[in-house]
Amino acid sequence: ELEIGRISSTYANGKISNLSVYKTELDAQTISQMAKSRFSPVRNSRFSVVDFDGSDDLIDLPATYGSDNISISTWVNYVDDGATGNIFDTRDAVSDGYVLQVNSSNQVAFKVNGTTNTYTGATFANQWIHIVGTYNGTQIKIYINGELVNTSNLTSTVSTTTNAKIGRRNYNTAEPFQGSISSLAVYNTTKSAEEVYAIYQQGITYDESSLSGLQGYWRMGDDTSKAFPTIADSSS
Repeated sequence: ELEIGRISSTYANGKISNLSVYKTELDAQTISQMAKSRFSPVRNSRFSVVDFDGSDDLIDLPATYGSDNISISTWVNYVDDGATGNIFDTRDAVSDGYVLQVNSSNQVAFKVNGTTNTYTGATFANQWIHIVGTYNGTQIKIYINGELVNTSNLTSTVSTTTNAKIGRRNYNTAEPFQGSISSLAVYNTTKSAEEVYAIYQQGITYDESSLSGLQGYWRMGDDTSKAFPTIADSSS
């Protein structure tokens, strides 16, 4: 009989997404097509991934995104540079607004009005990961690759007056992000754990534009309605 996850008394320690057994030998072309993972970006257009140099690169957004219910969903591949880099930042000042970032310890952090909810497990530098930060007025949550990794309690009102930025601190030129971003979505709803997992399972090339509560959605060039250096907002 066939067993998955065990050989004799030795058990697998990890995750399996799918497994197939064929009665015929697969040709090289078929195997190559299977190897094109939906969890890796396909550069099918020049700007489908935006690379940030950790110095002066940023995307200046046209709105504040300051709701008390928010979900920020993004695919990133960040560099292990030992410096804090902001992926998404709405703040007017240090403690006013939202910021999704990689801190100086190469850990993912989500800040709401200065309160930090940091993932304190292993770092994910130099690989593509899916990150979601949510806030519902009382709880801050961080999800990585579809799994809830940290929760903090905070009862606060979020209010910002300046337009947000991708790739740098909003209120000055500090904390530039070094790495790549494939897409970033902002929702005015708090996505549930099931919704976050569903987005992650669709993979890095998934089009989130039909999902409810979408306020802004930057696919980093897959939407060809704009030309570089403008990145289109693909939300409706």
